[in-house]
Amino acid sequence: MWLAAREPTTIVSADSRQVYRQFDVGTAKPTATERAAVPHRGIDVVDPTERYSAAAWAESAEGWIGEAYAAGTTPIVVGGTGLYLKALFDGLFEEPPLDCPRCPRLAAFRHELQGKYPTWNNAPVRSFGGLDAGLLIVGLAPGMKGANRTGRPFTGDYAGDLLYHSLLKFGFAVGSYAAHAADGLELRRARITNAVRCVPPQNKPETAEIGACGRFLAAELETAPRLKAILALGAIAHNAVLAAKGLKRARYPFGHGALHELPDGTALADSYHCSRLNTNTGRLTTDMFEAVIAKLTERLDADRAQPPSPTTTNGAQ
Repeated sequence: MWLAAREPTTIVSADSRQVYRQFDVGTAKPTATERAAVPHRGIDVVDPTERYSAAAWAESAEGWIGEAYAAGTTPIVVGGTGLYLKALFDGLFEEPPLDCPRCPRLAAFRHELQGKYPTWNNAPVRSFGGLDAGLLIVGLAPGMKGANRTGRPFTGDYAGDLLYHSLLKFGFAVGSYAAHAADGLELRRARITNAVRCVPPQNKPETAEIGACGRFLAAELETAPRLKAILALGAIAHNAVLAAKGLKRARYPFGHGALHELPDGTALADSYHCSRLNTNTGRLTTDMFEAVIAKLTERLDADRAQPPSPTTTNGAQ
C-alpha cells in the first residue's frame, strides 16, 4: 500500500488472501476503499468461479503483468509467488507444458483420460507451495484419481491423508485438508512435487520417463533459494533427487528414516511412500512417518536458530 499510494500500481497474486495479508501488515490498516483503489489481478478476482490451480496461475500471471505495464502501472507480485515468477522470467525455473509430449506413453494415457474424464486435471501436476520453502517433499507420480484428478500433489487419494495430516500436525501447513484443491489448505515452509509429473499407467513410471522428468526436478532444486531439506517418499523419488543433483546412488543408499548430508549442505531424508499399500501392509505406520517429519522439523528449526554467517568487510572477518 505504501508504494500504491505513490505511483500507479497493479497487484498480481495467486489469490486475494495473499494480498490482504500483505495489506494488513503493521498498524496502519487500509480501508476497503483504499484496497479497492488498487487494481488487482488474481484468479479469484478475475473469475471468482475459477478453481485455483498452479497451472492456471502459471498460464495467467505473465499476461496480467503485461497488462499492468500496458496500462501504465507498475506490477507488484505478492508473496512467494514473486520468487516463482522471477525464476520463470530469468529462465531458471522450468515447468512442464500442460500438454507435455516428452513421454509418448504418458501423453497417450493423459489423452485417453481426457476423453473419459473431461472435468479432471489430466495434465502434468504442478508443484504445491512456495519456491521459498525450506523443505521440498518429492513423491513418485500423480495418482490417477488423486492428483491427476484434482491438479494438486497428493490430493484426492489415501496418500494425501497421511501426508497432509502430518504436515498440519508439525506446522508445515495451515487450514484443513479436504481432499480437493479448493479446500483452502496452505503450506508453510514446505513445497511438494513429484519425480514424474504425469500420471503413469498402473502407477508405474518407466525408467526413461523418470529421466525425462528429471529436468523439472533439477529446476526445482536449482531455483529454491532457502531449501535446507528434501524428503524423498520412496526409493524412486530418492534416486530422482540424486540424479537431479548429479550424485551417485551408492554413496547415499535409500533407507526409511535415513538422513543424508549432501555436499551442498542440504539434508536428504528418506521415508517409505505414504501409499495405501504401504500402510495397509504395515510397512509404514503413522508413527514411523511422523518420526521422519519430526526429525526434519528439528533439523529445519536448528538451521533457523543458527546465527548468520560473518560478513567480510575490507578484507577482515
